[in-house]
Order: sequence, then structure tokens, then C-alpha cells
Amino acid sequence: MNAVPEYRALLAVDVEGSSGRGNPALMTVRRTLAQALAESVERSGIVWERCLREDLGDGIRLIAPEGASRAAFIHPLIVELGARLRAHNRYAGFSTRIRLRVAVHAGDVIVGPDGAQAGASLAVLARMLDARASREALKREPETTPLVLLISDHVYEETVRHGYPGMDPGEFESVEIAEKEYTARGWLHVPGRRARQAVDNADSAEAVDARDSRPNAAPNAVPSAAPDAVSSAAPDTSVMIVEAHDRAQAHGVGSGTMNIHYHGDE
Repeated sequence: MNAVPEYRALLAVDVEGSSGRGNPALMTVRRTLAQALAESVERSGIVWERCLREDLGDGIRLIAPEGASRAAFIHPLIVELGARLRAHNRYAGFSTRIRLRVAVHAGDVIVGPDGAQAGASLAVLARMLDARASREALKREPETTPLVLLISDHVYEETVRHGYPGMDPGEFESVEIAEKEYTARGWLHVPGRRARQAVDNADSAEAVDARDSRPNAAPNAVPSAAPDAVSSAAPDTSVMIVEAHDRAQAHGVGSGTMNIHYHGDE
């Protein structure tokens, strides 16, 4: 094996909940995933056939050709891959639906004459793919979310942080990666989450505005007496006259006494 390391961009994907689907469904998932990933890689300016590929059973690992941009594994690849998965999932049954955890890293890889690969960077990529933060993030998202992306701190600092086209650092959340012997900081990205949160916040604001715009009258409020119902006399002599019946008239004075007088028929 050639002992000279080569700096490469690395990507790995893993299908959520692939166990228990049955062999026919798994074959459909694997075939669909491979096609979607190959098309997305090509659309990102990287030659698929030049990538070193490893079947992970529930996913795929890619080692980009030497000199390929690591930024391309983030944008436009994630956008392209997400679009293809959404199109597939729209008509797929439950057993063939695909949701992915995606991990992106970059580092030295030793590639032997026979194509065998080795290196600590590949071990880091494997830990990232299994990261709890990524698993939990995908579970929290609605079923319409096709993937979540976890990148290494190295890739964030050297690529995303600079805000290259298609990359907004504000859409990446710092998370802890702690898998087996590996502990490090990573950066989580859920495509479309910010837009959904903006819509949810707008809906909440509209609901609050609608509630606040309603009349604020107290329940069972007693209407105030008409101005001419109470005289301007002193409290102890104030008089209120109320027609209680067509044959009776009630007189109330300020002391609280009420006198009722009945009238004869007219």
C-alpha cells in the first residue's frame, strides 16, 4: 500500500430505520439512493466514477477525487440530493421511503494501488455518521424532511464559516459529537428548517394579533346607568324612579330604601 497520504473530501450517508423493511424494499432503497447520490455528485461538478465508493450496507461512503472541492459536498450537493429524495418520497410507500443522515469531513487518506483506503479521517467520518446529535435531529423533523447534514469543525472553519455561495453559517448549529473514543465539535444543518420556523413564527404572531384585537369587555359586565337615571342630588336624597310594572312605580333613595307605589286602573 502506498504510504503517502492524500488530502480528500469525504462524505457518508446512512438511511434512517432501514432494518425490518424486507429485502425487496431494501433493494429498492439501495438502488434509489445510489442513483440519487450519483446524480447529485455529478451536478456538483465531481465525477462520480472517479470517487472511491464503499458500500456501508445501510448507506454509502464517498472519497472525492484528489483536488475535488470539499465545498461541493455541501453546496450544491445537499440541495440536489434533498430534491431527489423529496421527489422519490412523494410517491414512495412507507417501506421504500428514504431519509438520510449525511456526514461531511475532509482529511488525509491513504489509498493503496488496489484502491483500498485507510486513515484516521475515515474513522472520524464513521463516528460523525453515527452521532447522536444527527440521529435525534432527524427524528425531531417532520417526515417531509429528507435529510440532515453534520459537518466536522474543520470543514466548518475552512469552508462554511466564510459564507461561500449557497452556504449560510447561521443555518449551522454547533453540536457535540461523542461516539466511542471520539469527542469533538460538529456543525448540524437541517435544510429548510429556518424557513419553516419563520412560517411558524409568523403564524404565531398573527394568532396573537387576532386575539389582542378582540373587544376586551369583561364578561357579565353590568351596563352603567343612563345619565338621567340618577339625579345630582346629595347621596342621602338621591332618587331613582323605575317603572317596574304598568301599575307600579319604585322609588329608591340614596339611603338604600326603596318604596313601591301601586296605581289604580286608568
